[in-house]
Amino acid sequence: MDRRERIRGCLLGGALGDALGAAVEFLEWEEIVERFGPAGLRAPAAAYGRLGAVSDDTQMVLFTAEGLLRAQVRGGPSGLCDAPAMVHQALLRWLLTQGIGTALPVPRDGWLIGEGALWSRRGPGQTCLAALSRSRRLGESTDNESKGCGALVRSAPCAFFPPAFELARDSARLTHGHPTGYLAAALFADILQRLLHADLPGALRDSLAQHGALPGMQETRLALEQVMRWHAEGRRPTPAALASLGNGWLASSALAIGVWCALAAPSVEQGLLWAVNQGGDSDACGLVTGQLLGIQQGTIGLPQAWLAQLELREQIERIADDLQQVPLRVRDRPDDPTLGAQYPGR
Repeated sequence: MDRRERIRGCLLGGALGDALGAAVEFLEWEEIVERFGPAGLRAPAAAYGRLGAVSDDTQMVLFTAEGLLRAQVRGGPSGLCDAPAMVHQALLRWLLTQGIGTALPVPRDGWLIGEGALWSRRGPGQTCLAALSRSRRLGESTDNESKGCGALVRSAPCAFFPPAFELARDSARLTHGHPTGYLAAALFADILQRLLHADLPGALRDSLAQHGALPGMQETRLALEQVMRWHAEGRRPTPAALASLGNGWLASSALAIGVWCALAAPSVEQGLLWAVNQGGDSDACGLVTGQLLGIQQGTIGLPQAWLAQLELREQIERIADDLQQVPLRVRDRPDDPTLGAQYPGR
């Protein structure tokens, strides 16, 4: 597989997990069983009025990618641009789609904000809404102490630019101020970047070797080490085991659950079903699992029937392709006017 196919697989796989989990997010395991049977959810079910509907998590992935692409265009071949500030601006455009204003001026240019399907509230996290609505300066870190997974779930696009760890960390700190909240996001992006050239066990090993001892990383490292032990023992994810990990509400928990489900999965479908069948943040865990599996298997390894129903598929594929192509176009034709129209560098 080439790099473009891996990027597509990552973003589409994440969106499939997000959409699958959206149907059961906020339900307790007992409620899932009551609604879908003793094995829980076994196939996509309707959420937000349709099959394949994504949540705020996928929306923020798209806007994060847009911010990074604008930074590429603005920085030009030199790359000199404050990428987290451009991500911040892009997330403020997402905030507008949620019906919330901001004290900062937010340009409404570029193609993404014009996509009508994105102007829909899909259970946005209060931490992100509050942090973004209080923003007073682009690129400024929030002062909250949130460990939630709201920054983790949008961090995948950072994996496709160097340095992934630092870029994801600084972008995560825009909304999540506790080290667990932003370092788990950074580690996830670093793992994904390594998966462009390695398998998951190797990417985990190398990422933890480089970053696992950082101050503030302990909670995330311990959660990952736990699921890696369970995987080595041959254990498979169950609703009870996922509950013992925290059901994905915290960034460390969502990352550990996604890693375990991806390590153990005999197929993308099974990995996603394990991740979402639990009484917690099902769409976040499905998204993380889907991104980890999708970047390894590409679009061909994704469940094609589920993919055919996916909301925003065209927009996700366009962003994924631009994550591969725009840096090359900037290098070869930095003054290309079409780039400035698609991803204005203001």
